[in-house]
Amino acid sequence: LSTLREYAPELTVGCGLQLLQQLAGINTLMYYSSTILSSSADTDENDSPWSSANNQAICLSALTAFAQLVGVFLGMLMVDRMGRRPLTMGSLTVVALSLVLLGFAFFRQQSQPLALTGMILYLISFGLGMSPMPWLINAEIYPIHIRSSAISISTGVNWVSNLIVSSTFLSLAKATSTDRSDPGKHPDMAFWIYGVIS
Repeated sequence: LSTLREYAPELTVGCGLQLLQQLAGINTLMYYSSTILSSSADTDENDSPWSSANNQAICLSALTAFAQLVGVFLGMLMVDRMGRRPLTMGSLTVVALSLVLLGFAFFRQQSQPLALTGMILYLISFGLGMSPMPWLINAEIYPIHIRSSAISISTGVNWVSNLIVSSTFLSLAKATSTDRSDPGKHPDMAFWIYGVIS
């Protein structure tokens, strides 16, 4: 424990990056992508799970997952050319802007094309920097004698924050919605909150 205290600045950076990765809302988009896309089409996924609109939302959510794969692949190619910091900061900037765009997809009226565009832009840019960089930076900043303990702590921060963010998304979306008549269909403010954090 005293050895870890000696490396508190590195541990703060490592844990902070892992926390920020989750507070940017990544797993809400991954776990709830079909729900988000279904809401943006002004359909109710609970009415008929086999409806064409819900099937379309599920297929589109596969497209969004593929977008993150593309972003991660591009990030792997660019990390040594651009550097860790520029890739992380650039990724966060585009993530924040795409979350603002995603919020506007639900503001007043739902727009599935705008929601899909925001999600794809978010996932590609997240894949470029914020997806791999917290893990890569954590693997590089600690000396070998404390690396396993420090990475365990930062990974714990990642998973605990993942649990908190993903389990509170639906409640947060309803509680902060700008449309009080149907707050479940307008999670605009939740995306804007994640955008401000980013």
